[in-house]
Parts: sequence; C-alpha cells; structure tokens
Amino acid sequence: MLVEVKVHSSFIHSPMAGFKGKKAIVPGSRGEDLVKILGIDKDYCFLMINGKLAYMDSLLKDGDKVEIYPVIIGG
Repeated sequence: MLVEVKVHSSFIHSPMAGFKGKKAIVPGSRGEDLVKILGIDKDYCFLMINGKLAYMDSLLKDGDKVEIYPVIIGG
C-alpha cells in the first residue's frame, strides 16, 4: 500500500529531510513504522495524518497523507 509523505524541515537529521513523495508500506503499518523506515528518530518528531495531529501508534491506510514535523524546543 502507498502513503503520501512530506518530511518538513532540515532540522530532522535524516537523509529523508525535505522528502515529498509516495512511500510503499506493508498493511498494518503504524506511524512509528513509517518514521523508522525513513530513518527519523520518533522522539524528535510528530505526525499529522490527513491534516490531523496523530499518535505514532496510529494505523496507516492506503492513500493517507502523512506529514512529519520536527519537535522544536525553545527557551
């Protein structure tokens, strides 16, 4: 199955930073599985699935639009 992925910002230390395109995943995959496939540490990002904030354990469906954002800490 395919999901549309957009990885926001170069703050995420991954070769996939800035990636925008489709990614093949196996049925039953969750957000954390996709993040792992992309080489992104799940502790330093958050997800939006189809425009809504989502948990890492959210089940992905064929055709979902997944956006991955870095967690930014300030002070």
